[in-house]
Amino acid sequence: MKIQRKPHKKSEQIINAFGCNKKKRCRAFLKKLMKLHDKKGDQHLLKPKGVSHKTYSFRWYFIYVLSAELYTMGYQVLTPEGIKQKHCIALCKGWEAKGFSASTIANRKSLLKGVLSWMGKESTIDDLQLSDLFIDPSVITRKQKTVTDKSLSARLKDTEEIYYLEQAQKITADFQLMPDVLWESSPLSVIQDLWVSLGSVKNESQVNQRYFIVMLEVMYWFGLRPREAAFFNPAKHIRHDKKKRESYCHVVKQGSKGGRVRKVVLLEKGQAEFVEQLQSRLYCRKRIMPEDASKTDTWMRAFNRYCVSKGLSKKEKKNPYSLRHEYAQRTYEHISGQPSPIRAKGEWFDDQESKKFVSQQLGHNRPSVAGAYIG
Repeated sequence: MKIQRKPHKKSEQIINAFGCNKKKRCRAFLKKLMKLHDKKGDQHLLKPKGVSHKTYSFRWYFIYVLSAELYTMGYQVLTPEGIKQKHCIALCKGWEAKGFSASTIANRKSLLKGVLSWMGKESTIDDLQLSDLFIDPSVITRKQKTVTDKSLSARLKDTEEIYYLEQAQKITADFQLMPDVLWESSPLSVIQDLWVSLGSVKNESQVNQRYFIVMLEVMYWFGLRPREAAFFNPAKHIRHDKKKRESYCHVVKQGSKGGRVRKVVLLEKGQAEFVEQLQSRLYCRKRIMPEDASKTDTWMRAFNRYCVSKGLSKKEKKNPYSLRHEYAQRTYEHISGQPSPIRAKGEWFDDQESKKFVSQQLGHNRPSVAGAYIG
């Protein structure tokens, strides 16, 4: 777990902007934080277990940000034990002033508490109220329920609608086509088009693209996160419970968020057909991400580049996560027998049991998290 890392570039640039004395003090403070991280950076704050590689890396990056920001604000803290309440307040209000999102602020506050807990000083921030830390305490409150349908099918428009929009655009020069009407097909058709564009596999780059498309398929059918899809192994992770007479996809600890394992129950006929197809593909006899892939992060960056090149990006309002939203919508509608809240028109009843099931299928413990996907 303990890996030798290079300093983060942005933090180094901030530190290097100081005069000689401050720069030396900042680096000395940073080195002490690094020693603490080496000792306790891989430990969970509440449970007697380790943290994921991703969390370990986030903590490593944060200690650079912490040291650089404190010295940027004029606080010459010499030791980690010297971090006081006034420093916590200054940091939180600084993040608020920069306009960070609620999730970013919440994550940084959590990371700050983590650093303080390494010294047994988490009460330094716990004893402060949100009104002490922020001018507007609501900046740290994340919205549980989505107000827009983020599933991929919500971004797809039929050919007829596009035709009329094009005609309107010809008539009125000021009329502009919205980005979310440029897709004409269903989510499965979009994925099928990716297979067609791939053609025959001739080189290593195309081999990787083939795996990337399978990852998108797995995200659509099972609602997995991109990293979970990379570690998915069709031969091992599709299981059958004879007693309960159900089939499910087993999501392993490696690659899952927080290292939480779960099972995604197969409810749809299309899921069973997809599993059968996967098991017949020679290149899918093992996990989706090849065993010889040197680094998971490198593989995921290549996957993201591929998706962006095919129009699946946040900029286009259609990213791989839209397929996970798509899965959540389908599952809720399958279980409850009614449209999801974000799609419901007219009468609708709040089905908490269905929300709880969807949340568990997605890998969350709280039923309220389902609202971020289905409204």
